[in-house]
Amino acid sequence: MHQWLLDNNYELIAENTEWQMKAQDVIIWGRKGESAGAGGHTGIAVDGQNWIECTAWYGGGNGPEGGVIISNHDQRWAMCEQPYFYVYRLKDNTNQSNDINYPTTKENSKMIYAFAVENGTGTLLFDGQNTLAFTGKNAKAAYDHYVGTYKAIMGKDLPNQIKTEAQFALWAKLYPVKYIPFN
Repeated sequence: MHQWLLDNNYELIAENTEWQMKAQDVIIWGRKGESAGAGGHTGIAVDGQNWIECTAWYGGGNGPEGGVIISNHDQRWAMCEQPYFYVYRLKDNTNQSNDINYPTTKENSKMIYAFAVENGTGTLLFDGQNTLAFTGKNAKAAYDHYVGTYKAIMGKDLPNQIKTEAQFALWAKLYPVKYIPFN
């Protein structure tokens, strides 16, 4: 995987040293050419602190339930005894707009809520800056993780509301929906 990333316009930006995580960074735990056992993970950053990873730790492993989770990278890294790691970033990647805004304090969470549209088929998330739609076969797990993260930080359930189709049409002009795939 290391060579594939280098051959496909990624560059190594950190090797077992601190770095500023950005959405779309690819993080690989475990030394090249060695098995890291349970400490060997590969994931992709979804924002400046969280990553999506495949793990047997949650959700049934690699079976039909999947083991795909979004978690705080540094907490998971510490939990796994801080394995050696590499970080790759797409060269000239100025598109960092897929960051998901997780609340960090009660003050900056007032505009974070979920909503549905009358006669619609899904739930959307407004993170204070973006309207997000989680898509793909793991969308529900990703959404449930976001809701759980919100509750853990805020100590309350994520607020919900229903918008009429007319309200949503106006809303979508101001805050176009960003589709984030979780396949």
